Parts: sequence; structure tokens; C-alpha cells
Amino acid sequence: MVTALIRHTAKWTAPSPFWTADPQASTSRQNGSPWQPAILRFDNDLFMEETLSLLTYHPEGLMERIARPETWMKPMKPPVTISRNEAMEPISEFSKKIRQQDARISLPTVAAAKTVEEKDSTNADNDDEELLFKLYQPAHKRFYLVAASLVCQQAGMPDRRIDAGKRETAGFVIRRVSYKDPNAESKKEYKATDELWSEYAFIATAEGFAWKSIPIGKQEEIQTGEERLPLFAMHFNDDQGQSRRMLAGSIPVGRREEYLSAQEYVEPAKENTDVSVKREKAKTALQALFEAQVLAPWQALVQQAKMTGETMRNGKAAEQDSDFAPKHKEAVAMLKETREKIQTGSWYIMLDFAAFLERYLAQVWKELTTGKPDRKLTDQEEALIRKLRVVGVSVDLKNDLLKVTHGNPEIPSLVDALVKISDKDTAARLEAAVTPYSMDAGPVPPWPGFLFPFADPGVSVSASGSVADEPKFAGPLDISVGSAGWDSLEEELLKIDILKNLINDALAVLEELPDVAPEIQLGEQPLNPGNGWFVIRCVYERPNCGPMNPAALSAPTEKFQMAPFFDPDAPARPVRITLPMDISPAGLRKFKKSATLMMSNMLCGKVGEIRKLTFGDLVLSVLPWPFHKDLPEPGKTGPCKEGDSNGMYCSLSIPIVTLAALILLIIIVALFDMFFRWIPFLFTCFPIPGLKGKKA
Repeated sequence: MVTALIRHTAKWTAPSPFWTADPQASTSRQNGSPWQPAILRFDNDLFMEETLSLLTYHPEGLMERIARPETWMKPMKPPVTISRNEAMEPISEFSKKIRQQDARISLPTVAAAKTVEEKDSTNADNDDEELLFKLYQPAHKRFYLVAASLVCQQAGMPDRRIDAGKRETAGFVIRRVSYKDPNAESKKEYKATDELWSEYAFIATAEGFAWKSIPIGKQEEIQTGEERLPLFAMHFNDDQGQSRRMLAGSIPVGRREEYLSAQEYVEPAKENTDVSVKREKAKTALQALFEAQVLAPWQALVQQAKMTGETMRNGKAAEQDSDFAPKHKEAVAMLKETREKIQTGSWYIMLDFAAFLERYLAQVWKELTTGKPDRKLTDQEEALIRKLRVVGVSVDLKNDLLKVTHGNPEIPSLVDALVKISDKDTAARLEAAVTPYSMDAGPVPPWPGFLFPFADPGVSVSASGSVADEPKFAGPLDISVGSAGWDSLEEELLKIDILKNLINDALAVLEELPDVAPEIQLGEQPLNPGNGWFVIRCVYERPNCGPMNPAALSAPTEKFQMAPFFDPDAPARPVRITLPMDISPAGLRKFKKSATLMMSNMLCGKVGEIRKLTFGDLVLSVLPWPFHKDLPEPGKTGPCKEGDSNGMYCSLSIPIVTLAALILLIIIVALFDMFFRWIPFLFTCFPIPGLKGKKA
């Protein structure tokens, strides 16, 4: 009973050096208010050492680190602090001198800063109200701490003791706030009052973290499963020599994408059990998997075939009036190259298609392979089987493919092709293929011994080199591939969607699901997609005290946004790439060959192709007309034949970071200069007097 009478309520405030601010500022929601946690901003990697130094020698200097809206064009003013060199003097003289210095230097307070902002508001160039309060990432050379004091509400406001033996903890939570009017302007959002915002807690669920809406009046209560981030204690002496404590935590701005991509938490319906919810999500994941592995690549092949066919027919239309009409050799090469790419892609799509049916629609697969399923098929499964059995290659396309492949490869139906490609030896050879497929040699190992293209350009080339007036071969999933002329691209893609609907219907009535569903990003909409606004609340928890003493939450900090990695307003770290000073043979041989590039066997073959190009070819390729000349075709080569499968190693005396950064810089600059012509604005070089090649 006596303990209950003398117990004092714990209260979160700003760190004690901030208590000299104007008490009226507590209602302004300004960062640094005495009655809410403060967000401190640092602009160097040694921000923890800087914080410890400030607390040890000059706690008042923390007020100079109060985060304010800034951009790289309008950065915050650099702090000017006073170092305490007379730390060994008696406390009385020491405090007296400090008070004199504070009065003379006039360190900024929240009230003073507010007065300055009011004066500067008349000047548009210095008006921070026009800037959003945005926290930048460590890559931008910005670091942020949330700082607060946990005190007892009694005279002197002593620091509250956190008893770890009683499982007492102190941390902070990041909450998202959403403006009720989604069409509000950004400036209005920044100045909005708490009544216009709704608050969300970042809670853990079975499917990951999600944002849970907090009811009105419950904002100062911790939510079940809400993520807590740690606070650490930092001790210091105030200007009166009294020991104080500040609790601080690092704000994880680098997790911005995780916060913004999280979904809104939806309470599951009572009639649905956890098992049924998991089953529905597993079926949705399987549908998304089939669309990603089979349907989307199939549609890409159709689009590629359509584009090639239109290009060749347009060249035929211009043949009478232009010298640039496709010749026989060029037309045949274009058609041949497109068909080779389509056939290669079709094999791999069929490989994924067969694996999907075998694993997730096992009864359908057994009906297609053996004709003996373990149970009676559903109506949806039978409809899918009927559709798969009628898909084949038209007679005209078969004849043309047999003519250009100079052989007699088998061209089966889709079901037969799926069965053949599911053979373990065939699938293993296909997965290990490194040489490109060529129609001249035909489908020889490692490629399967049959042809089945999922699309075709729909044109033919006569012996004279002209393109047929009407498309001869067609696209995908009608009765047979290549049986009719091309329809519009939208209609051809809709034919593939028929298969998608049949697969979805078969999965919807499926009762047997795999134990582990594939991890698929379903592309659900996050909570209020956009930049997002956040606040931070500090939390003091006493789980052993029961419901009579719930967790104590602080007032929210100033609302802020988290800057993306590529933010045009963000500060930029200075990047220096030091190149070798002495590039003579005598100088370069001194460097240790510590940079090694490992090239695979396939990449080694590509390097062999590039070796055929000369420096003159590169120069002519970048010159304008009439001196321009395209790079010569190096021809198709396979992987390196010498050595093992590791390819080859290239050892260099230049540090790998320098080499990689230089190559990347050259590529990016050259590409962007083609469109924006920005090289004159990118580089600024200054001569260094006396600097020569061998001078360090």
C-alpha cells in the first residue's frame, strides 16, 4: 500500500539539455520540443563518437544537432560548439564559466530557433517551411538518432531507473501516419494537425510485417506484435554537475523500402481458419508462378515474332521505291535468327510447363503420360486436358521448318513435346546447354530431338528474296500453331489467356496442395503507395507489473519522410577514384597483381569474339556519317575449348575498385551523352602544379 502511494508516474521527455526551450513550444509539434522525443541529425560516419563527445564535454551542443528540413542546395547550418578545456576545475568555478560562455555565445534554443524561422519566413530563399522534413540514408552521409529522457514526474524530474531484473525495457516504435485526404498537397501534409492523420503500427504477422490501423484514442498504447527497436543509455553530467541519462536509438532510414512496401493488415474473417487462408494463398501463389514461368515468356515470344514479321513486311512494301529493301540474304538471316531464338525459348518454356504440371497438377500429368490417374478427374482438369491435346503445329509451318533445317526432325503435338522434354536425360542436357541452337545443324544434342515453336513471324521468303504478300504462319494457341494468319497482337495474347484461365480453374478446385508453396511476390498494393509519413514513439514496458501499469508511450516526434536511395534532394558523398600515378612499364611492374577477373567458359568465348575487333573498327563505329561504319559481325563462337570449365583468369596490377568504377563510369556517361549531351557539364578538371608521372 505504501509502495503504491509513493510510486511516481514515468514520463517521456526530450533530453534534459532541451528543457531550456520555451514550454509553449510543446504544442507546436516542432522537432526539439521539451515534451516529445527529439530527432538528432549528424553528417559524418563518426556520429556515435561525436554524440559521446558532446555529452561528455558539452551537452548543450546537442541542440545544434536538432534535425531540420534540408536539401543539398539548402543544407542545415554547421554546428559551432564550445569545447570544455577546463574540465579539471572545481565544479563551482566550472559551472560559473560555462554559464558565462553560454550567455556570451548565446547557444540556440528551440524558442530562439523558432524566432529566427519566423523572421526568415519573409524571405523565400531561406524559408524552411517550403521544404519537407525528410531523413536521408547513410549512403547520403546522414545519420539520425531519436533521443529522449525517461523521468519520474516529481520535483527535479529525476531519471527513471530501468530495472532489467524485472524485465523492464525501453525502446521505440516507428509508426506510419496517413493523411485522410489523399489529394492533399505536400506542404499541407507537412503542416497538418494530429486530428487530420490516422496512425498505423508495424506489426508482425504470419506472412511478414504489415501496417495495422490504430483506433482513435489508442495511439498511446502499444499494439500486440508491434515491432520494437532498441534504445541505449548514454550518461553525462549537466551544467550543475548532476548525473543525467539520455536514451537514444538509431533510426533505420535504410529500411525505407521495407516500410513502404508493407501491406495493410486485414483482420481474417472468423469463419475462415488459418488452414483455409493458407490454402487460398498457396493457390494464388501457384497461379502467379505459372504466369511467371510459362505465360509471360510465351507472350514475349509472340511479341517478338509479331515484331519481326511486321519489320519484314514493311521492308517489302518499301522495296519498289527504296534501295534499303531487304535483300534475299538479309531477309533469310533475319527470319532464321528469329526462329532460332523462338525455338530455344520454347524448349525452356516447355521444360517449366512440364515441371509445373508434374508437381502441382499431378493427376493431369498422369493422364497425359500414362492415361491412369489416381482418381477421377474434375471437370476443370478434363477441360484443361482437352485444350492441351488440340494444340499443335500447322502442316504449312511443319513443311517450312523441315525445309530450312535440312533434316527430318520430329514435330509432335504439344502434349507429346511436354512428355519428351520431361525425360530426365533430355532435361539435364537442356539445362547444361552452352552452345546456341542453329537451324543449320538441326536439333542435335544437347538440344532435344524435336521442334515445337510457340510462335512464328508468319512470313516466308521466296528464292528471289521477296517477302510473301500474306502471312503464311501464325501465332499461338488456336487449334494449331501456324494454322491461320496473324490477328492483332491483342487477340493473339488473349488466346494464351485461355490457357491461363484453364490452369487457374484446375488449381481452384484442387484439394491436394504441396507442403511448401513457392515464394512468389503477388504484387499486392501496399498501404497508401507513395513517399509515406512516419512518426516515432518511445516505449517503456514493465511486463511484470500487470495490466495496472501498461506500457508508457511518448508523444510522437515531428512527422517525417524517409528519402529513397536516389533522391535528387539528397546530399552526395564525395567520390574519389585514384588512378595510378606512374603508368610507365617500370612503374606498373611494381604493383602487386592483386586484382583477378575470373571469366567463365562461356564468357571466355565472347572475349574471343571481341578480339577480332580492331581499334579502327571502334573508332569508325562512333563517327558520324559519312565516316560511320558498323562493327563487323564476329560470327557465332562457342565457349573456350582450352582449359577446364573455369574459363580463364586475368590478373591486373590496378586495384579492382578503380578498374570497375572507371569502366562503369565510362559506360554510363557514354550512354547518357547520346541523349542528353551532358559530358561538358559532368567533368571538371583542375591542373595540379608540379604533378608528374613519377611524382608521388
